Amino acid sequence: MLSLEELSGVLWAAAGVNREDGHLTAPSAMALYPIRVYAFLPEGVYRYDSKANVLNRVIEGDRRELTAMQDFAYTAPLNLVYVADYSVYADRNQPVDRIRFWCAADAGGYTENVNLYAAGNGLKAITRGSFKEEALLELLGLDPAQYGVILAQTVGR
Repeated sequence: MLSLEELSGVLWAAAGVNREDGHLTAPSAMALYPIRVYAFLPEGVYRYDSKANVLNRVIEGDRRELTAMQDFAYTAPLNLVYVADYSVYADRNQPVDRIRFWCAADAGGYTENVNLYAAGNGLKAITRGSFKEEALLELLGLDPAQYGVILAQTVGR
């Protein structure tokens, strides 16, 4: 179990607002910030609202089994899922492969910030590319034509 302070610190490190202009702790290609952060906890699934620095519950109940393909993640106190909203690039006239690349780079910045926070606060974190993408998007009610799961990350002790 993570304390509320640790959970808040992890989420802020990933995607918290840290500048007056609204930019986040992690960089973003073209400063479009397409990545949504979902926290999968034993009691439910939450979306992180970085502007308000709050978690909003989107699903009740334990759904951590969708976030990984390794047993250790199913019982970890926190699994983060980084989902790209490709629609933020709609008016940019960019090729799909470049958009996915930029989203992956953005998500990588988020996960690295979490890794650094974890290392500095006595926690462990591992970034993963293995998850059940179709099931996650369905659970979250997200259209696969507009959204894609980019990375997942397990945080614990």
